[in-house]
Amino acid sequence: MSDRDATPGREPAPEDILARARRLVYRLIGPNDALEDLVQTSVEQFLVSRHRHSGEGSIEAFADGITVNVIRGFMRRQRTTALVGRLVAVKEQWDSPPPGPAEEAASRDRLRRLMEILEQLRPAHRTAYLLYNVDGRTVAEIAMLEGTTESAVRTRILRARRDIHARARHDPVLAEWLGPHREDG
Repeated sequence: MSDRDATPGREPAPEDILARARRLVYRLIGPNDALEDLVQTSVEQFLVSRHRHSGEGSIEAFADGITVNVIRGFMRRQRTTALVGRLVAVKEQWDSPPPGPAEEAASRDRLRRLMEILEQLRPAHRTAYLLYNVDGRTVAEIAMLEGTTESAVRTRILRARRDIHARARHDPVLAEWLGPHREDG
């Protein structure tokens, strides 16, 4: 169920919130032993706090915001190298045919190098960057999910992008893979 499917004033079915939370958690941390625990925590927090929904935006977006906050807390507590690696690997599987052995080895090496850089980003920057670039969320959606302004989200994405490219300049493999960095905000 997307926000476009939401009916104003309608309380979503618990299974819709559960499926939505599972999809968002999976997209942000990939396959992980903690996935179901994070989904359950997200749904529980939504059920406890849904009465605080102000009516601004859909109840589904409110639930997504809770899920993002649960994930950010998890990311703060965990080393994210393995999480981001699995996420990027899964994203690559969605978009392309299976690689040959040499391509797979090169891809794993690039991902390892990128994970090391992503791990060094602030959780707020990393979350905004991943929501925008991996999950395909708009800046407005991310701002609503994170309870901040669109300007703050754009700044976080830009800073994450700059940090990634600045660190990648010292790594010829990543520099070539990521290509030149443009200051387009």
